Amino acid sequence: MFFIFSKILHFLFVPFYWLYGTMLASLFVSPKKKRILLISSICILYVYSTEIFLNPLLWWWETPLVWYKEVEEGYDAAIVLGGMASSGKLPDDRTHFAGSSDRLMHAMQLYKLGKAKKIILSGGSGEIFGKKIPEAEYLKRVLLLCGVKESDIICEDKSRNT
Repeated sequence: MFFIFSKILHFLFVPFYWLYGTMLASLFVSPKKKRILLISSICILYVYSTEIFLNPLLWWWETPLVWYKEVEEGYDAAIVLGGMASSGKLPDDRTHFAGSSDRLMHAMQLYKLGKAKKIILSGGSGEIFGKKIPEAEYLKRVLLLCGVKESDIICEDKSRNT
């Protein structure tokens, strides 16, 4: 139930849906409210499409980066959250990345530098209907091709949402 609820809530957090919602609502209200909704639409579009406003909003959510040289050695594992692979794309003999592939690359770098002993891949099927190959399996293939030992890869493939 939570999984489906999270997919529905996604629409509430994407600013362009607010833009479309205010523009659509302006078609069904009085002229005075129409003007307010259209001005709101323009403001939403401007704020979320201008780097001077958008970047500080995005940076506010992020934690500061840590240099690799400052990462202490001896971590048991690096955890890689899913949400980066595009499953179902053809040809399916390779992994297609939609974004955030740096999660996987950074974990692999920590592993190769000896700062993490294992890599934990998290990612099942995020499909609402039907199931595809778990994302963790796609990511495991990439790590194996990059020389990570199979015994050092732990796959969690039951999750449906990070």
